[in-house]
Amino acid sequence: MVGGKDVAGRRLRSVEALDPREGVWRGASPLAEGRSSCGVACVGGQLFAMGGNDDSGGLLSTVEVYCPFRAAWHAAPPLPFACSGCAACPV
Repeated sequence: MVGGKDVAGRRLRSVEALDPREGVWRGASPLAEGRSSCGVACVGGQLFAMGGNDDSGGLLSTVEVYCPFRAAWHAAPPLPFACSGCAACPV
């Protein structure tokens, strides 16, 4: 799970990852920016979170990339336009 929103409508920075060996979800490093309805894709062993909505419901064009070896997120170049509710897949 990447981002989302809580019952009060605040966008979440939280990230949960499934440990397939143990079959349990564990918390991972949080996003730098709370976002909901973002596109997420795994490319080259890294996880990309793209676009979505911010706390005011505005559209985001920001992109964050999670590197599992550093267990950290870093900024990537932004999308050419802001979007929400998008799908993402590697090509």
